[in-house]
Amino acid sequence: MYIIGANPYNGLATKREFLQGKHSTPGVRAAVVGGDGSTKEFVAIKLAAATWINGTAIIIDGAGAPGSVVTTVSGNPAAAQQSRVGILCFSSATATQTMAGTAFGWAQIYGEALAFVSASVSTPGLQLGAGASGHLIAAVAQVSASGQLQGITYATASGPGAPPALAKVFLQYPRFSGLPDANLA
Repeated sequence: MYIIGANPYNGLATKREFLQGKHSTPGVRAAVVGGDGSTKEFVAIKLAAATWINGTAIIIDGAGAPGSVVTTVSGNPAAAQQSRVGILCFSSATATQTMAGTAFGWAQIYGEALAFVSASVSTPGLQLGAGASGHLIAAVAQVSASGQLQGITYATASGPGAPPALAKVFLQYPRFSGLPDANLA
């Protein structure tokens, strides 16, 4: 199913709200067309109980629990192979939501997005990989599966500021593509 014109910025929903029909089923995709004609695409996701931060990269499916925070997948990169990745997005006064139980939300998978980016990233068009706590880092010289996170590029001309900070990135259906590539080092 594909929804046109959904509002993925409503905030995270509880399991009770999901059962009342107040959130889409995980896996459903939505497209939002901006006033300038640009399109952003999202996928509905299921999250575990945790404190979630807007703009963090999350694993949508595949490696372990759906909705887990992306980390540097060096321990078992095969577990992350072909897993989809997205940027968690919701609106709140603090950009954080603590969920005591299962939660439901949206992850952006296409278009321009705000994501937590390391201060060391400053070159527009640079391919980004996964760092600690779902923050994005330069994919160059990574020796773990995080270097094979493809589909996220840096979209701003200057560094994001104090680490980590929200910065513009461009998403093109990101995913872990496989084992580390020695050519990236």
